[in-house]
Formats: sequence, structure tokens, C-alpha cells
Amino acid sequence: MTLGKKITAYILNFIIVGSGFVIIKGYRGFSLGLIYLVPFVVVNVFRKEIGTIWPIVIMAASYAHLTYILRKEGKDNKEIFAINTATKLLKVQMQLGSSNDQKSFSKRLSDKFALGYMFGFNDAILQLAGIRHEDSLAAMNSIYSNLFDDLGAAILTLEESLKYQNEDAFRKGMFAGGNDLHKFFSDETPPLGLADFLLGEKT
Repeated sequence: MTLGKKITAYILNFIIVGSGFVIIKGYRGFSLGLIYLVPFVVVNVFRKEIGTIWPIVIMAASYAHLTYILRKEGKDNKEIFAINTATKLLKVQMQLGSSNDQKSFSKRLSDKFALGYMFGFNDAILQLAGIRHEDSLAAMNSIYSNLFDDLGAAILTLEESLKYQNEDAFRKGMFAGGNDLHKFFSDETPPLGLADFLLGEKT
């Protein structure tokens, strides 16, 4: 991918993420979001030149800001809050993890560990929000639909996740995802387990 195409892709990400900030916090939220979105793009465009540490630093700053937004967001509708929060936090990790070539990214995203991580992460936040068990599958389906542009891919991913419940790799990922979610809400530790795995930094 050329430098111009990379910059164009990140500008589109600005618009997508920034729009979410506008919905949640108004235009002040959009301007606050740009504070970390701009350097995030810079360090990712020049990732090979500056190494991998700065993207992680920027991600930590982004999660701190997301924490502020999510905790200010209205929690009257617990299900919507849980769906929006899980979508935002997993989307950021998927964007960071897609820095490698697309073929490698797609392969690792469909790995049982990655599937388990996403399922465990989503299950943990639904439990944290107090979503009833009989409503959790519908909420889970909404999260996957938000994460994947292709509805068919979203449905397939959820179906595979339900199928792999007893697989060791899946259960390992599920534990990691749930643990990351609880750490994020308890002490604001950035959940990076999925991003690390997608980048090949965790097996």
C-alpha cells in the first residue's frame, strides 16, 4: 500500500471514529478525539521507521480518552451501553492489529484464540452491565454486526464462536478477553490482548 493510500485510509478512520465522538459528546468530543487520532495516524504511517513502541503509547492515550467518554455516556439503557462499549474497544484493537498484511490479519482474526478473546470480552461486558442471559445472545449478535461490515461474516464468526466453546485455544482466548475487559474497568489498563495476537506478538 502506498503512502498516499495509507494516509487516505487513516483519514477515513478519523471520520468514522470522530463521528462516534460527535454522537456521544458533541463537537467538543470530536476535537478531543483528534488530539490522539492525529499522532496515532502519524506513528502508524511511519511504523517501520519508528518501531512498535509509539503506536502502543498512542493506544494507551486513546484508551484513557475512551474511558472518559464511556463513563460519561448515559447508562440508562445498559444493553446499548454494553454494545457500544464492546464495539469501540474491540474496533480499536482490530484497527491496530490490521497494521500487518491483510492476509495474515484475516487468518489470525479467524483463529480460535481470537474468536475466544472477542467472545469472552463481549460476554464479560454483558455480564458487567447486568444483561439477562436470555437477552445476551441478541446483544452479542449486535456487537458482531457492528464489528464486521459484512453481515454474513458477523453471523459466521458468532456461529463459529458458539461451536468452539469447548476447544482449549478458544477457552484460553475467552479467559484473556474477559480478563482484559475487567482490568479496563477496574484500573483502566488498555485491553491490547487481541491487538497483540493479531500482530503476531502473542501466540
